[in-house]
Amino acid sequence: VRLEYTGGAVNGLFTYGGEFKDKNGNNYIGAYHIHETKGPMEGPTHVQRAHDRLTPVGGTLANFDSTSGNDIPVENTPPAPSSPSY
Repeated sequence: VRLEYTGGAVNGLFTYGGEFKDKNGNNYIGAYHIHETKGPMEGPTHVQRAHDRLTPVGGTLANFDSTSGNDIPVENTPPAPSSPSY
């Protein structure tokens, strides 16, 4: 589980769904990569032919905004569970 995106390109990622929507608004399942300025995109690596951006729906990249100048979103990490008392 990737809890923090620290910028730059990241290749060879895969989602089983629930993280991104495709250009038609459908749940995206499959290989993806993160482009340094364009954010998550379809396919395992960035190529020169046309390929679509993905829209994050929650999680690590939900607040990725390449237009804001802040391209390093961080997901809040939930607190550790408390120790059970026996």
